[in-house]
Amino acid sequence: MDKRFENYKPAPTSLLEADPEMSVDADLNNKLKVNAHILEETFTGFGIDVKVVDISHGSSVTRFELTAARGTKISSIFALEEDLQLAMSAYSIRIEAPIRGKSTFAIEIPNEVKEKVHMRNLVEKYEYSTSTPLTVTIGRDVDGRAVYSDLAKMYPLLIAGNMGSGTVMCYNTILTSLLVHSSPEDVRLILIDPKIVEFYPYKNIPNLLVPVINEPKKGVSALIWAVNEVQRRLKYLEECQVSDIGKYNEKYKNDPDKEHMPYLLIVISELSELMIDYSSEVEKCLSRLAPLSRAAGIHLILATQRPTSDVITSNVYNNIGSRIAFAVKEATTSNVILHEHGAEKLFGHGDMLYFPLTSPNAIRVQGVFVSEEETKAVVDYLINHYGPIYDESAVESLDTSTLIDDRKTPDVLFGETVSFVTSTGTASVSVIQRHFGIGYPTAARLIDTLEKEGIIGPFEGSKPRTVLVTNEAWLKAKNADIEAVVSRYVTLSREGNALWGICPFHEEKTPSFAVLPDKRIFKCYGCGKGGDAIRFIMEKEHMNCADAIRFIVEQGLSEKLDIN
Repeated sequence: MDKRFENYKPAPTSLLEADPEMSVDADLNNKLKVNAHILEETFTGFGIDVKVVDISHGSSVTRFELTAARGTKISSIFALEEDLQLAMSAYSIRIEAPIRGKSTFAIEIPNEVKEKVHMRNLVEKYEYSTSTPLTVTIGRDVDGRAVYSDLAKMYPLLIAGNMGSGTVMCYNTILTSLLVHSSPEDVRLILIDPKIVEFYPYKNIPNLLVPVINEPKKGVSALIWAVNEVQRRLKYLEECQVSDIGKYNEKYKNDPDKEHMPYLLIVISELSELMIDYSSEVEKCLSRLAPLSRAAGIHLILATQRPTSDVITSNVYNNIGSRIAFAVKEATTSNVILHEHGAEKLFGHGDMLYFPLTSPNAIRVQGVFVSEEETKAVVDYLINHYGPIYDESAVESLDTSTLIDDRKTPDVLFGETVSFVTSTGTASVSVIQRHFGIGYPTAARLIDTLEKEGIIGPFEGSKPRTVLVTNEAWLKAKNADIEAVVSRYVTLSREGNALWGICPFHEEKTPSFAVLPDKRIFKCYGCGKGGDAIRFIMEKEHMNCADAIRFIVEQGLSEKLDIN
């Protein structure tokens, strides 16, 4: 057990607001029977024989389950949607036909009086207080039953909907329910908030592994760190001969010599901000995390108020396990989130379709309402009693995490690749992919360029390529005195910190060729040619890279540097 959390207690549920006492409508049953009769009569008027077999009255929606006569086409039921809406005097209805696993269909109609679902009554239930550390409150279904979600079984969870529909309230509900339920010893948080203001209230809570991350680039670096952490944890679990983090913590809970591994929950407040500039990196991280992170105890929540196909791409969707859809304007947008219609029929204010991985159907749920005052009371309690308890090693690791951009061209990575293959003596597409975190096309182009420039040998089947240039020769050529190299071909004159001369490539009459010895580069401001000593020799002597390296070393152009 981590000694920092020996006396830790979650925030008390008394800080939350309980459900107010609602007046009972004595005539409710009669009203429901009347509405059921109107539905049956409306269908009959259009030549469809139906019968209401079940009625569920929830916080904000009433659900009528019906059977239709044999031979009734599903399309004929959907064709009556607007007529049913008119008959029921409702501003929106939702038809689910058929209900998976049943020979019935459902019609959902919003209630005239809607009830808020408060958190306190849900978190004080016995089934929640005895649940797993990652279990959170979602809301109440149309039967009024509490709906909980164990994030450990959700795989990545997507929360999406239009602005003002309930997405922000949903992830605030999830975070608040964790704060009154779990200890930082059990669950640590990484909050990525490109919108800056959404996770501001949580910035000093003890559950945070690292401070709240606001920059998109650092957010992507956190995902890359999470991928590496998954690999580290899985390797450690293998050494301990256990299959997942739950079994590991149970087996070694009383062993002080073993590392304690809490669950780690990463929450992104707005996915679109990361996808704008770093879509390929995000997709690659999700592809790695989705199949592996569950056993390692690292879980993801992705939220967005811009649920379009360029944000929830096919690669993102394929790596999402569970989904929560709030109200959207169009059926096509609903299809992006759920791969089915229905979210366009929701009426907002926390009305959602919850589609967990374990369910064959999307569940209509009224989301929990948590006021800013409740969240502030819970957060202030934890800050005043414990304050922030960051993991310094994780903070340092995140600060040093590198973000490799797959959009770099082979030219940009060429020098780094030559350094890598000459120092390791190994060159293959897969090795370069793993080392630089780039895609196959970029790595393959780099290998082709290395072969063309004489750095590595030709393809030899399953064998790695032969490296033809030594690391010592590459370093000497790379660090060669650029002034000594250029002065062999160009008469230079000094002006300030730069050296100027007539460009040997396009032979302008006026000096246009600048040499910056301190930066070991040259640049012609006429024809645009530029580079380092190796590039200069390659272009001037019409050599490939390997021959230019040998030329620089053999001519002694790097001897001044005394490189060992």
